[in-house]
Amino acid sequence: MLLLVPLGDLLDRRRFVPVMLLTSAVALLLCALAPSIGVLLLALGVLGVTTISGQALTPLAGDLAGAYLPGDDLSRTTNGTKCHSMDSERHFVD
Repeated sequence: MLLLVPLGDLLDRRRFVPVMLLTSAVALLLCALAPSIGVLLLALGVLGVTTISGQALTPLAGDLAGAYLPGDDLSRTTNGTKCHSMDSERHFVD
């Protein structure tokens, strides 16, 4: 995460975030279909590195926000990611 999040500042975020999401999806598919423990560990490593796309969404929303209400768009994005995180944690607790 320390290496990829600054890449979002250097690269075009409009391309960076979808590539990270696609790479995460491919890594998840590879985890599900891994024929050996080595392939599974490699896929888990790639998945761990590419799951930073959620943290890159907030700066992307700031870049794409209109000039009139940039704070409104940022607050919606931040609240959406936080609510999703809290909701996903709720499913793992009995």
